[in-house]
Amino acid sequence: MNNKVLLVNPNTAWCFKRPNMIFSQGMAILTAILKPICNFFIVDANGKNMLEDEFKKALLEIAPDVVLITSFAVEYQMQAHLCAKLVKDEFPNCIVVMGGIYPTSCEREALDDANVDYVFCGHAEGRVGSFIGALLKGDISGIQNMEGIGYKDRDGRIWVNPRETYLSDAAKLVDPDYSLMDLTPYVERRSTVDSYFTSHNEIAAPIMTSYGCPFNCNFCSVRVLSGGKIVFRSLESVIEEVEYFIENYKVNSLIILDDNILFNRERFKTFFTTLENRGHYLTWRLVNASVPYMDDDIIEFAKDHGCFQVTLPVESGNERVLREIIHKPYSDLNKVLRIVQKCKDVELEIAGTFIIGFPGETWQEIRNTVTFAEKCDFDIVTFHIATVLPKTELYETAMRQNLLPRDFSFRKADYAGFGEAMLETDQFSSMELKILRAFEWDRINFSTPEKTQKIAKALGVTIEELDQHRQKTRQSLGLYHTKRG
Repeated sequence: MNNKVLLVNPNTAWCFKRPNMIFSQGMAILTAILKPICNFFIVDANGKNMLEDEFKKALLEIAPDVVLITSFAVEYQMQAHLCAKLVKDEFPNCIVVMGGIYPTSCEREALDDANVDYVFCGHAEGRVGSFIGALLKGDISGIQNMEGIGYKDRDGRIWVNPRETYLSDAAKLVDPDYSLMDLTPYVERRSTVDSYFTSHNEIAAPIMTSYGCPFNCNFCSVRVLSGGKIVFRSLESVIEEVEYFIENYKVNSLIILDDNILFNRERFKTFFTTLENRGHYLTWRLVNASVPYMDDDIIEFAKDHGCFQVTLPVESGNERVLREIIHKPYSDLNKVLRIVQKCKDVELEIAGTFIIGFPGETWQEIRNTVTFAEKCDFDIVTFHIATVLPKTELYETAMRQNLLPRDFSFRKADYAGFGEAMLETDQFSSMELKILRAFEWDRINFSTPEKTQKIAKALGVTIEELDQHRQKTRQSLGLYHTKRG
């Protein structure tokens, strides 16, 4: 227990303009697994919005033997690599391990950093305890035989052992342990003009009750990470987590992050009715209301049990694109119109998200998406540009058709985020996509004084503040990331 193992959540503001205030449940999972077997610490540089010097100070106070860096998205790889450098600058002999979504999907890119010694790919349950135990004992040969571990040999060559299991293969899901985390910066986040919908200034905790997805949308990396299955947490565990948030942080609202919470309708309903039976009457919003599962019964239930806001990931306003290019599990756009109207009938706020710029998509089909988004009359609509993520069908298509820029790399800041256009075809240029996205977002969402006022109220900002944000979005084409020199 003398060896110190430190888990770091890098500050996203180190390379972007502000921290992303969605906490990683993975930190709580690692706490539950590692706290009993080693001298375990957490530095949440993101939640505390630490400057680099502040992080170094915390690092020096702990003097860790092993540092685990979590990187929960390819978009934030720069912060993870900067964190590894900061660690090695102070402790050259410290073992640095990178885990999370980014190294799981970009093992070699992550290891191609002299400051990273190992990558841990995939889920922690049933695996990370033996990995850390072997690290602390110096059992290098044992580590090099473990599934899902990437490392460099003495000659600097990169080796990655394939994953053999996914979270669905774990004997038991680990209940999260938040005892070493201060969640205040996350649950007490206030509305900002940079949000596209908010929790109305309530104290809201994000929560996931399930992981994974059985579908195979061409742009999505969830299947790559989950193995194509849905894994459900026990409702008792989820409810205990919610009650922990209520007791310790006075949470009165939930942000449901699941991709497929509606996959099991009875479980979905039981979750909220059980909370109510225990005396917890919370408001909540559903940020991934999958179109195939939404119907009048679900919408009415949601409204009756505290839901105030639904985000519908429609993706395209063209049925051919939905069916033949994206491979969504639905292609009936009339169903979308019915869902939106029903939400309005019961007075649920309804947001829509769309993606444009897929290989094989014509300019007219992109225009179809904009037209359909306007026809739906969402309370607010957001457009993303098709973003290439590693190991997805979209990435394979882009590589096969030679559509990516010559200097493309998942390590380059220029291609981070869902507003940056990576792909160009004979139908559209990157600049056309960025201009269309920014200006149609502005035109549709703020087409009347009434809509503008409603969005300002939902965001908790003044009309003047909203106007400034609109101008900034138009001028920057919705791109806010910054590049390190």
